[in-house]
Amino acid sequence: MKRIYQAGFFLLITGLLFFASHHTYSQQPSLSVVSISLPDTIYEGLQYQVSVVISNSSNSLFNDSLYVLMQEDTTASNPDTLLITFDSISAGTLKTFLIPNHFFTQQHYKAGGNTVVVWPVGKNAATIDSLQTGFFYVLFNTIAKGPESGQNFDLYPNPARDVMYMEGKNLAGYVRIFDLEGRTVYDRPFTGRMIYTGDLTRGVYFLELRDNRNKKSTRRFLKL
Repeated sequence: MKRIYQAGFFLLITGLLFFASHHTYSQQPSLSVVSISLPDTIYEGLQYQVSVVISNSSNSLFNDSLYVLMQEDTTASNPDTLLITFDSISAGTLKTFLIPNHFFTQQHYKAGGNTVVVWPVGKNAATIDSLQTGFFYVLFNTIAKGPESGQNFDLYPNPARDVMYMEGKNLAGYVRIFDLEGRTVYDRPFTGRMIYTGDLTRGVYFLELRDNRNKKSTRRFLKL
């Protein structure tokens, strides 16, 4: 009788261990966003590098299609797809994904302050948590069509990359370019219609033309 009890106990323990082992290794991968790198201010029309850290908190390897989505939390906008990839995340680990060139478009975000939610979607995986963050979104039309002053001249292309051109009548004097904090980054005599902007970092700038009577005319532009 004692041997029967021992055999039954052994079978019970073996069954429990098998069930636990089978349950552990068949557990669905569980994904969540731990962190995301975003600038405080994002300009429409510029590309940004974004990095996202994703956790697999389960005991199972994730190795399948992965999406990272972001959505403005206070409107009914469609989610913005930050990442589409096929990759693996080991059980119980974190992995960083780099998104090198992403445009943040008006289709997904509103002008001004945005509160956004970021979450992963993996095939055959569970999304267990999302991350909330925020940034200030500046539309290009609020830059390119902002208040202008002084004499009439055209500034193109806007946005600019390496060069810009000024077009107008009787243009003469000095050209100064300054950033949003008022720092002068370019100040030279106006000697032709072309202005080299390749040395400027991307962002919003003001171009000021001072004529020979020290009368100032100002335009805004975006450097890509």
